[in-house]
Amino acid sequence: AAAAAAAAAAVPVSESPRWDYGDMNGFLQQCCAEQMARRSRLPSIVSSEMVEDCGGAGGSSTAAAAPRQPLGNQLQVGGQQANGTAMTNFSLTDVVRCDHGLAGRCMQCSGRIVQNMPLAMYSDFCAAYRTEMLGTLSSSSSVPSLLPPSLLPGPPRATSELSFAALASLIACLAPEPGERLLHLGSGTGRALVVWGLALQQGAASGIEPSPAFHQEAAATFGRLPPALQSRLFLHCGDIFASQEEWHQATTIFVSTNTFDDAYLARLAAGLQTVQEGTRVVAFSQPLCADLGRAPPGFALARHAPYCTTGTGNLSVYIYRKLATC
Repeated sequence: AAAAAAAAAAVPVSESPRWDYGDMNGFLQQCCAEQMARRSRLPSIVSSEMVEDCGGAGGSSTAAAAPRQPLGNQLQVGGQQANGTAMTNFSLTDVVRCDHGLAGRCMQCSGRIVQNMPLAMYSDFCAAYRTEMLGTLSSSSSVPSLLPPSLLPGPPRATSELSFAALASLIACLAPEPGERLLHLGSGTGRALVVWGLALQQGAASGIEPSPAFHQEAAATFGRLPPALQSRLFLHCGDIFASQEEWHQATTIFVSTNTFDDAYLARLAAGLQTVQEGTRVVAFSQPLCADLGRAPPGFALARHAPYCTTGTGNLSVYIYRKLATC
């Protein structure tokens, strides 16, 4: 009996294999890379989808009704990729902030677009907004691309605007065509208008800002931009609903909803019914519907995801598209 017990003790007990963090993270990155490679070989499959990543990084995705060029591709800055031109070197930490380390991936950041821009364009942006070009040439840390909120000029709401890298990546996700027009309701200090104008050399952008303080700051900033860019950007101060009859002229509409109450959101959703089929509507901070998985009548919720702000956190972004009318 003693010999049998000793023999049994000598037999190793099988255990379930355990993965350490590094192995598991490497496995997830490999899966993501393989999926991105498969997607690049099948562009026709994603040509009508409003997706930003390789399977849904922390948000919902719905097929869009109106066909567009494939989303998730790099912007053709100035009509073509800037070959031989010095470019920014943004990383995921400039687009979305996560709690894990630099080499980690999670459902929030896996597969996200990182759109780089010609360094000269980024320099013009930083000169206009009088910000430091931090993390541009080597984005290997979680340091924000722009100055911290305490050093940014203007009222506190300006810190809820997206950073340059986040805006460039968001616009790349939308995949606008040359010459498209942006309307930003609640344009703040005008950052989104400037990045749109830089990314689309033939595009135009208009902003309506109710706050005189923000409008004045944006106007002063725009005065420091190159004249050719200034000629395609337009600022207005007043009630965003005063121009409701003109909303249909925009192909993309940004809305800063962080100060909207339910009545304002309902009024906004009603006003957006007049926009053209295929128009993209991007809501910053709050969705257009209380139910995160739904969209206003006549729209489809294409995507929602977090993006870096000029502060220290992320801002929720909700992307909708106007459906065809029956």
